[in-house]
Amino acid sequence: MHATDFADKLRDTVTERELAKQLRDLPEDERYAFILEMLDVHLLVALELANGCLQRRELFTRLLEIGLSRVKDLSSISVWLERLVPRLGVRHVIGILRSQLDSYPFAVGSALYFMQGYVKKEDAAAVNAFQQLDEMAKQKGVRVPD
Repeated sequence: MHATDFADKLRDTVTERELAKQLRDLPEDERYAFILEMLDVHLLVALELANGCLQRRELFTRLLEIGLSRVKDLSSISVWLERLVPRLGVRHVIGILRSQLDSYPFAVGSALYFMQGYVKKEDAAAVNAFQQLDEMAKQKGVRVPD
């Protein structure tokens, strides 16, 4: 089973539901490999399949790291965050962003802009972690959009 086999069939609910069902019958590492292929075929489908078929947190972490490596414009990271923050949690995502700051400064700066909507003021630890990362980014000259 290869992601390219589904390129002309995607965005059809029945097809995507059947594909997810087939993936869930595979070992998780094979599901992840298929989802990685699907990233190049159809990003949204790949991220939705990940949410429906993957369980291990480390695989979601790797997906976000891949997303950061692929950011070419300000808004493209929002798709990744929208689907991965609920699975990983705000503080964990902030930790990933911190670890990737030197490697992908533009992507992290873009992600910081969108992360503001995920950080709840009631979560003092998340607010603190976000502020620390924002300050680190500014010290390194990373531009965070207004």
